[in-house]
Amino acid sequence: MKKIYSLLIFIIFINYYCFSQNGKLLLIGGGSEKETNNSWNSKAYKWAIDKSANKKVAIIAFGTSTSWLPDYFVAKCGAASAVNFDISTNEIANSQSTYDALMTYDVLFLKGGDQYNYYNIYKNTKTHQALADKFNSGGVICGTSAGLAILSEIVYTAQNSSAYPDECLKNPMNSDITLANDFLGYFPDYVFDTHFTIRARFPRLLAFMANWKFTKNENIRGLGVDEMTAMAIDENKVGTVFGIGSVNIYKAFSNTTFSQNKTKLIADSVNIIQLLQGCTYNFNTSEITGFSQKTTPEIIKEDGNYTILASGSNNLSENTAFLNDFATICGNISDQILIVTGSNQNVANEFKLALNNLGANNVAIFSALSINSNNETFKNTISQSKKILFLENNYTDLFNFISSGTVGEALSKKIQENIITAFVGDNSRFIGHTVVENYLTIDAAYKGNIILKEGFKLLKTTAIIPNMFLNADYYENTASSLPYSMIYNKLTYGIWLNKNNYFKYKANSENKPFLYAYGNSPVMILKNKGTNSGFSQQTAYGDDTNKNPNFAGFESMTLSLIDESIPYQLGEMVDLSSISTPEKSKSFFTISYFNNQIAIQTIKEKYQFSLYNLSGKIILSKALSGDESFPVNIAKGLYLAKFNVEKEQRIECKKIIIP
Repeated sequence: MKKIYSLLIFIIFINYYCFSQNGKLLLIGGGSEKETNNSWNSKAYKWAIDKSANKKVAIIAFGTSTSWLPDYFVAKCGAASAVNFDISTNEIANSQSTYDALMTYDVLFLKGGDQYNYYNIYKNTKTHQALADKFNSGGVICGTSAGLAILSEIVYTAQNSSAYPDECLKNPMNSDITLANDFLGYFPDYVFDTHFTIRARFPRLLAFMANWKFTKNENIRGLGVDEMTAMAIDENKVGTVFGIGSVNIYKAFSNTTFSQNKTKLIADSVNIIQLLQGCTYNFNTSEITGFSQKTTPEIIKEDGNYTILASGSNNLSENTAFLNDFATICGNISDQILIVTGSNQNVANEFKLALNNLGANNVAIFSALSINSNNETFKNTISQSKKILFLENNYTDLFNFISSGTVGEALSKKIQENIITAFVGDNSRFIGHTVVENYLTIDAAYKGNIILKEGFKLLKTTAIIPNMFLNADYYENTASSLPYSMIYNKLTYGIWLNKNNYFKYKANSENKPFLYAYGNSPVMILKNKGTNSGFSQQTAYGDDTNKNPNFAGFESMTLSLIDESIPYQLGEMVDLSSISTPEKSKSFFTISYFNNQIAIQTIKEKYQFSLYNLSGKIILSKALSGDESFPVNIAKGLYLAKFNVEKEQRIECKKIIIP
């Protein structure tokens, strides 16, 4: 009898262990499904069927639905059956017959729509119970768009109206951010968001996290899923990504990550994981797989000894504080100001009048066009100017002008000197190492048509996206092209600007370069930590109709939201005057230039070679060992060569003339 009793206990235990397991989740960011065999949704939806016991699908919607999705599950995904459920009243939601019917299906699929309808009508009903019971018995719960938004423990209910990302930056406590934790609670300590990149919702997700911290004193994590993208999370809490875009996981580093200055949201280093198709994430261990290449930034610090201002909007009315800073705070009000513009000088004249009204009366306007390539008056004005303002320039015209003619050469050299240079709105892109040329072309990133070009490299570690929230038609480009360009060109920093802010780059009293942000919205700075990364390899239809989207993924970056109260350091300034040249008797290096080549003779040690111009800007840097020679293509002039032998903690500097 005791043996039989023990056997019975063992059988009960085995049955419990095998069949009473956690459910599975399929988190879908929204977007229309495609019917082709290799479409973005094909593998994800088949995963849901394969993970279910009876392969029967209940498709739940707040209202009637077409037969397309049930037919697709049966014909293309291997479902035994699939049925639409219209559960659009509290009476239907709370019916025992609804519960009984839903429990006969092992895949419950919540469609899109309005998540407040789901939250408000289904909460504490038999439908709510069915969703909970099915998950707890090992079923598969799927949600797309609004259907996804209700699956996390902390739910953005959208009770009032949609919370927009630009408004969330200005105030994470605004009335449109309505959060609750009394619904399904499948994923503890997380809040989910959808349509993530195409609607530029990453600031909104940060605001959800900050709002919860401010009101509940609890740090939660955020998970954002792109359109036509899904994450399948199995019973072991390992998530696998499918689709064209990314799944984003946000985590605050500490209890003091989020703060507010007045109402605007400030964030000190939020960690971001951005996963692409084929990547996995273990929610228990934080282990990531799927990326094969490492993207280590080639330049990690700024050292330009000048002042730069950059705004996020082209409109004069949105640049009032920016112009006041440029005219009255930077330098002297009497300084010669040069406005460099394109073919239409109307906007430049409006900005000139605004500067005049601030008391800056010494203002000249010139068009950076080929017709002025050898204009001596333009060239003389460049020489006399202590402040230069760029606005309304077309990239091609401006950079063609810079690279041809004596005036363009003079302008290029001038902005590298210790002067004050300002860039308005769209032209702010030109400051960095990389320019996203067509960021305001609809669907450029989705269609794989993003064009990257070289900038002025005044901030050589950086790419800049202004006009962040100019128009919803461009959000996908403005949100995705910054990390894409950072990974593609191995950049350390990316900066987003909008119409409510501007930044200033300059050295502080200790000669260290900082970004200072101003306005009623924080400046957003993304930092590349040099982890593994990759690019999207999946199109919507999974065929050759379109190129792969210009979407990047990575294992880790940090995102900071800053203003004037929290400046952001961009490296250590190189101060040439503080470097002394060793006595000749102690010198270990000789350097010479001949026939477009630099030649170095030294001891057989590893060292870092760097070449600087007289304004302190680094021209090139190489890790070398022993005697070396290599070609260079640089302008004539006097340069300083620096040799750093880290092993012996020895630095030597040599002057070199390029004739």
